[in-house]
Amino acid sequence: MNRPIRSNLTAVLAGVLAALVAAFLLAGCGSHPAASTTTPARPAAPAASASPAEPDTAAGAVAAAQRIFELYAAQQWSAVYTYVTPSARSQVSETVFAGAHEQCTTNTTGLSYTTSDPVLTGTTAVVTESLAGVAGALGSEAVTLDYVSGQWLWQPSPTDLAEYRSTVAATVAVWKAAGQCS
Repeated sequence: MNRPIRSNLTAVLAGVLAALVAAFLLAGCGSHPAASTTTPARPAAPAASASPAEPDTAAGAVAAAQRIFELYAAQQWSAVYTYVTPSARSQVSETVFAGAHEQCTTNTTGLSYTTSDPVLTGTTAVVTESLAGVAGALGSEAVTLDYVSGQWLWQPSPTDLAEYRSTVAATVAVWKAAGQCS
């Protein structure tokens, strides 16, 4: 998720982006509600541990994943980091995570996401995430969440974790070399 569905879609999105912008603009001219195609407002970061536990259900996992992707779409990188599992946070610092995302934008930056198709096994859920609206036809990605201390948290894949390096500059260099950001 560190750059959701970017590796497979960056090249396609470069050509389709103009059509998406036109579709979004036209959607605003008709009777369709704009809420599903606009970047969400900046959601709040997760509450302190005093907040009630999230349901440990498939629906709870989908709701948590959607909240994480709303933060991602709003480019709230430090807030996204608070939803990363402790095991992943022990491997990637918030400074590198947030700093790399701040310096590395893609054609999908700022677009909304949808989550669906939860599969729950014990305390692990796998949900499908894709771009919202017309862009959703371009593809999707499975995202893993773990239920930890009453909260669903994102568990980056080993591939995602391997892309982060010890510094922001090194991480951005990896992403640029792979054509995953500008």
